[in-house]
Amino acid sequence: MTRRAAALAVALLAGLAGGARAIGGDLSVQAQNDLQASHDIETERDIIENWLDLDLYGQDFQLGLRYSSFAPPDPIVSTDQKSSEGITHRFAELQLSQTHLRVGTFTKLFGRGLALRSFENRDLRLDTNLDGFLIGQEGGWWRGSLLSGRVATGQLETAVRERADRLSGADLEAGHGPLTLGGSFLTLERPNSPARPEVHALRASFAKGPFSLDWEGARHLPDEALGEDRRGAGHVVEGSYLIGPLGLYAGYKRYRDMAVLTQDQKLMNQPPVLIHDPRATLMNRHPHQLDPDDEKGLLADVSLSTSLGEFLVSYAETQHIDETFGQNSFQESFLEWDRTGLGPFESAHAIVDFQTVP
Repeated sequence: MTRRAAALAVALLAGLAGGARAIGGDLSVQAQNDLQASHDIETERDIIENWLDLDLYGQDFQLGLRYSSFAPPDPIVSTDQKSSEGITHRFAELQLSQTHLRVGTFTKLFGRGLALRSFENRDLRLDTNLDGFLIGQEGGWWRGSLLSGRVATGQLETAVRERADRLSGADLEAGHGPLTLGGSFLTLERPNSPARPEVHALRASFAKGPFSLDWEGARHLPDEALGEDRRGAGHVVEGSYLIGPLGLYAGYKRYRDMAVLTQDQKLMNQPPVLIHDPRATLMNRHPHQLDPDDEKGLLADVSLSTSLGEFLVSYAETQHIDETFGQNSFQESFLEWDRTGLGPFESAHAIVDFQTVP
């Protein structure tokens, strides 16, 4: 948003959503439109972007598509200023008892994201959806999924989508009592390349009463066909405990050479950042950029619920693996207070934030 802010542009956000409406029998249709219009004073150019989602629902199925238009795309997030329009998402989904089938575009998360996190965030202009198939199965105490799909290449702020790299993987999770165990497998197939990088991940979760503990670890196997000898590894562990109105949380992360990248450098996994975002949006807050190839860090939270409101004290630190904590690291600590039903006000909020940015 730097260029737009410097140009003193005016942005207009408009959305139109329609609830599901019956069109006969068990069928219903839902439409949602998101229009973003702005004017870039620096280039004297009007920018109009629109996303129209249409969904058809039946008793056990769903059909959907998205029609996108960029006239032209936002110059801040797109270097290709060509106007375009067309269908950018389309899918068919079927639910059969405990089996879920989807063909077309989809997003998916494996575990905590060490192996795979395919997602869309329109505010950040990120879209790493896959185009292929997704099969999910639930069996009471276990659940699993199998997928394969291609990733869009090049600029995403265009209605002309091309697909190249193929991701294929499986995820399985089983639970009994307070313990849940799971594992993931992912392989990346790049066009015109013999390389087949893989990610193997395991996870465990224990929750009983006020105590919970979660762990996930993964290995990133190199492109052996290309002669690479760097093997990646990462893990994250988080624990929490409730004592009446008092809540305690602690987490630790360590990632080395864990980035799963397509040929055009799209990140297809996203391990937990372990930095607590305050509820309020601070305009001058420096966001930390996750580095899955070289990062370690910790997060500690203390929360307290009282008649005066909700209090949260948070401390986070992130550092390169070979560095010492406290030296040239990203640090953030803040105190947050939140209260609902405060006199004539629906809610009140206050935050004091301190940051150290390397």
